[in-house]
Amino acid sequence: MQESDLAQVLTIEEAAFPGDPWPRSVFHRQLGNTMAHFIVLAQIDSPARAAMSDSPGKVLAYAGAWIIVDEAHLMNIAVAPSLQGQGLGELLLLDLLERVRGKGAVTCTLEVRPSNIRAQRLYKRLGFDVAGRRKHYYVDDGEDALIMTTDALATLQPLHRQRFETVCLRLSSTYDLGGLSIRRR
Repeated sequence: MQESDLAQVLTIEEAAFPGDPWPRSVFHRQLGNTMAHFIVLAQIDSPARAAMSDSPGKVLAYAGAWIIVDEAHLMNIAVAPSLQGQGLGELLLLDLLERVRGKGAVTCTLEVRPSNIRAQRLYKRLGFDVAGRRKHYYVDDGEDALIMTTDALATLQPLHRQRFETVCLRLSSTYDLGGLSIRRR
């Protein structure tokens, strides 16, 4: 994620989280935070054009995590609402998990709304289990958050690689995968 992505990221953020979107200032701070690792999934015209441009193209989704010592904490993930349910979020999350594992993260933790069944299913499919609950976590409506965490990411790596291949195969019927780019800060 780069500064030039923020307008598109904010559009997705506001649509995906209408009750409590992060403001631009929070994303801007993450770009300068050495613990933060934020990436975007974008549709590009051509890889050569993307390499020469500050903008990756049309941002379809984004995700970010902090790495604190040896634990990654998924801070945010969102897909443009019109594109949800296609596997783009799973593709992005799998890429982010591989990146944080490569940077020394042993496990990954996140919070999710109990009412967000779709997200919980995705996280469970990728090896996350419910480890606890944070009471009144969400400021917009006071909903609790489920805390979900993984076992060792190294142990999950074969599963994640298999899921990545499966998602890519499924997405290749809809997208030119050469026209999708995952860029990180």
